[in-house]
Amino acid sequence: YLDVTSALPATVNAKLCYLDENNKLLYESTSFEIIAAEVDEIGRVKNPTIQTKTIGFSSNLAKEIMDTKNIVFEIGLKSKDEASKIYIQSTDKIDISLSAFAKANINITPNTEK
Repeated sequence: YLDVTSALPATVNAKLCYLDENNKLLYESTSFEIIAAEVDEIGRVKNPTIQTKTIGFSSNLAKEIMDTKNIVFEIGLKSKDEASKIYIQSTDKIDISLSAFAKANINITPNTEK
């Protein structure tokens, strides 16, 4: 799960790259979109957007995900159209908190020996 607070004046296309201790790519998520913050008439951020994203992966990737030593966010800014300009200021930022949860099945076999 990703909790995202975006104080960027542009929509962001992002994906997660999971790396091992040698920075070898173990897994790469599909791209997802982070919505732009609300801006005023001259393009300064007025209000950040707050979103929660779920990044899923299949159970056969569990070992690779457990071997992850680094997670890199690859992002690209997206304007409304080709003529739009994006003004990034030193106060503009994006905060991302990452939480990981796993589901597991446990099979319990009763001990019939006495």
